[in-house]
Amino acid sequence: SFEIFAMMIEAVKGNNGNGSPKFSIMRDTSINSAQLKKYLRSLSEMGFVELGNAGDRVVYRATDRGLDFLRQYNILQRMMFGAQS
Repeated sequence: SFEIFAMMIEAVKGNNGNGSPKFSIMRDTSINSAQLKKYLRSLSEMGFVELGNAGDRVVYRATDRGLDFLRQYNILQRMMFGAQS
């Protein structure tokens, strides 16, 4: 789950802060619609992503808390990778 959370936060953090629609997140993470719905709900409840609007589209954006999780996740990945050497 942590890897999927990280991939999804990575997918929504880009786009110059304008957020990402569901289709873009599915494309970037290679998960299906049911999984997307489940994980977006969890990420939103944890305060890692927020719902917004970009014109007439619903988009998702990474929050500061979500970006902090992503930074910590990447540090842990580097530590684990380094430990395998």
